[in-house]
Amino acid sequence: MTMMLKGTHAELIGIYTGIHAKFSKGDFYSIGGLAPGKMPLQWHLLIYEPDNEQNDEQCIAMHSNETIADTISWTYELVAVTTYKFHNIALNYSRAFMACSAEGLDLAIINSEVEGHVLSAVRRSRNGQLEDRSCSERASFVCEKSVDSLLID
Repeated sequence: MTMMLKGTHAELIGIYTGIHAKFSKGDFYSIGGLAPGKMPLQWHLLIYEPDNEQNDEQCIAMHSNETIADTISWTYELVAVTTYKFHNIALNYSRAFMACSAEGLDLAIINSEVEGHVLSAVRRSRNGQLEDRSCSERASFVCEKSVDSLLID
């Protein structure tokens, strides 16, 4: 991710994940209904996050630990049984969700430590950290799709 985001808005604020508290402020869940405590996540500034600053931070963004390079790429990255699409154009949470949905994808959810390392390796960066933020802020994002869901029975 480091190389992908350099010089973009996302370099400063990170990328959205598929974790949010849109329906119950302060109660974060993945789009699939999984609580963050059941995911291999590391909060940014562990002592302070999630802090729901001004009761207005309902989305989770992943920060890069390194600087990032701006390469707008609309290609898909096939890894194991999941395909990922990295978006560099910053959108707010609901627009990022809609962009992924329009492509038949979901906002990426890191379901395991292995998946976190895979995403990290794809973008040649270290694991990011998470932070809660307002869903109206614009950020880059990653969509995902299980390859199995693309198969016709």
